[in-house]
Amino acid sequence: TPGYESHFIDVGTLSFGAIIGLADTIRDRVVLARTTVQCLVLPRSFLLEKNQNPGNIWGRRVFYLNSIIPSRDELFTHFLQSRNWKKFKTDFIRKSVRPSPRSHAYIDDVPIICKIVESPKD
Repeated sequence: TPGYESHFIDVGTLSFGAIIGLADTIRDRVVLARTTVQCLVLPRSFLLEKNQNPGNIWGRRVFYLNSIIPSRDELFTHFLQSRNWKKFKTDFIRKSVRPSPRSHAYIDDVPIICKIVESPKD
């Protein structure tokens, strides 16, 4: 679509035994698996039954997940702040660090050890 850009943001990593879809709404989100995954799909109503929910454990888990998973608006705000910071940093460095006309330094003046460490891998 003209005027729109797609950006994929890594919000978090799920590990063995993780819960997804209990509290968070995964609308407009993609879950990507890097390895083989086995899922146990249970209806939320089943988990909230009295026998399956001693001490309101699932209700407390929902509260916890809602507090740690950022909303779409929070993600967008963070994305804009990060992008603005990166642009500011790049512009500031570009304006501040200029080669001095008095400098007579050449690439050959850099010790060979630094050249080896900083060279790209073949």
